[in-house]
Amino acid sequence: MTPSGTPPPGGVAVNTTEREWKITADIQKVHAGPVKFTTVNLGTTEHELVIIRTDYPDGEIPLAGSKFNEDAPGVSSPGEISEYAPGAVQSTIISLAPGHYQLVCNLPTHYNHGMHIPFEVVAT
Repeated sequence: MTPSGTPPPGGVAVNTTEREWKITADIQKVHAGPVKFTTVNLGTTEHELVIIRTDYPDGEIPLAGSKFNEDAPGVSSPGEISEYAPGAVQSTIISLAPGHYQLVCNLPTHYNHGMHIPFEVVAT
């Protein structure tokens, strides 16, 4: 199954897949504005897709136990797709400002097992 999102007016659609222990996206650089994230869980456990704005390099957000604190200094989340079941497809539209981001699954142990990819938003 491949996710297929329709772009919001004036924006772009980003399609992602998640599985143990990987996230992939068809686009990893977009212009600022509305972004529709559509994701499918091809794994065997629940996952989530959290959009994190941070200057930390990909995969290097400091952990607090088995995940990182999404409210820690240097980390912010403009939105997410909360936990969803294997086989499910979920979407959300988030307005993103220019900056460096990571697309992550921050369920316990998922981030440190490799569920993160860099994502960049550039000025229009």
